[in-house]
Amino acid sequence: TDDGPLVLAPSCSEPDKRLFTVQQPLYELPPIPLDIKADIEGTTLGEVSSRTKNRIVSWITAHLLTIDWYPGKFYEPAAKALVLKYPVLRDTIGTGYVST
Repeated sequence: TDDGPLVLAPSCSEPDKRLFTVQQPLYELPPIPLDIKADIEGTTLGEVSSRTKNRIVSWITAHLLTIDWYPGKFYEPAAKALVLKYPVLRDTIGTGYVST
């Protein structure tokens, strides 16, 4: 497992992982388009249509690109925010928002 970068403390020769931690960037969902909201409200866990999934990805991607041209660091926070607000969208296995 990767616990983040290692940093050498000035008074020792061994790396100390406690001195520096990388935090995920904060992410707030933009207002949801009405068509996506209607589709989400009319579905159940595990039954989200491919069309709705594609619309969600396009919506989130468009928003992320307004924040950063290289938005990779926002993927997980965005997915987590989406699933917390709309639990019906979570994956049925794992954390609910991390797919491999």
